[in-house]
Amino acid sequence: MKLLKNMLWVSLLTLSESVCAQMNPVEGYIISNEGDTINGTLDYLSPAKNSKECHFQKEGESEFKIYKPNEIKGYRIKSDGVYYVSRTFPVDNVPTTFFAEYLLKGGVSLYRLDLGRNVDYYFFENEKGEVVQMKSHTGNLEADLNNEGKNITPAFYIFSKSTKVRDELRKSDLSAQDLTRITREYNETYCQESGDCVQFQYDEEKTLSCNLHFMASIGAGMMMLEGLPENIVGYGPNTGVGMYVTFPRLSNRMSFESRIDYAYYSSSDAYSPKWTSFSFTPVMVNYFFCKEHSVTPYISFGITFGYSAFTSDKYDLTSEDNRARLYPSIGLGTNIRSGSHIIRLGLYGSYNKGMIDGNDATVRFAASFII
Repeated sequence: MKLLKNMLWVSLLTLSESVCAQMNPVEGYIISNEGDTINGTLDYLSPAKNSKECHFQKEGESEFKIYKPNEIKGYRIKSDGVYYVSRTFPVDNVPTTFFAEYLLKGGVSLYRLDLGRNVDYYFFENEKGEVVQMKSHTGNLEADLNNEGKNITPAFYIFSKSTKVRDELRKSDLSAQDLTRITREYNETYCQESGDCVQFQYDEEKTLSCNLHFMASIGAGMMMLEGLPENIVGYGPNTGVGMYVTFPRLSNRMSFESRIDYAYYSSSDAYSPKWTSFSFTPVMVNYFFCKEHSVTPYISFGITFGYSAFTSDKYDLTSEDNRARLYPSIGLGTNIRSGSHIIRLGLYGSYNKGMIDGNDATVRFAASFII
């Protein structure tokens, strides 16, 4: 009777494990060692099990197949972007092959290994393929403080271009989110030549990145006017402020801006009209010819509302001579990355064919600073 009970318990436990083994199916894909992407369903296991094996059901098939590290290059969940790749890293100085969670790709890449214990392993890899291990805090304050130097100091070599990172790491809680942020900021400042920095696990808060765009024009802006008592060409400075918006999850080759500009124009003839010009561009679309690098050329298209107010010692001009226009604007220039900021050099132009009071055209060179 006792033997029968034991056999019953073993059977129930086995059945329970079998049923629970595939209780979390998610849409995803695997990448074969030949580089092929195969879509299907992943059985999302615990982080510890995910590092050891991948359970995958190919589209059109009814059975899950189990892949070990090195049998495939990696696998990824489509819904949240979690990405595992087959790598061999020194885990406590012992070379170990496993599916590493790929957190960030860049000049310095970041991986995580979660073994289901009270500590996670992180691996920083630079462009030379050099790897440094770091562990998360264990929750034991005394132990964490005693091991802080041994745990954090090796990473200083990987982040050798920035002394700021040392303080950041010491203050960090050594979570995946914090280390990803620190590594991303380092890459964006010092590793632009490595191309785009890619965070694989989607962060909904990063879907909309909004930066305040300050713009100050240098050189000579030029505005040509017809329809006044004489055709005139004026030169002068202009300044502006606006918002610069990116949608990294939608496109890394487009950005949007909205801005207000002010300009003052006068001609070489002291008696010719002088005028101030206010313009509002609700939407300007910037298209980049390549993915972001240290220098990235772009072209811009937008719609602008402009208002010009004139004064003259030579002619009797009134408010009725002022002009309000809606016209298209185009631009061509380049973004120059400077740390986490952008310096923009651009040439912009607009033309309006007036139906009653003559045509006008504007050309200006602008140097902008985006923070």
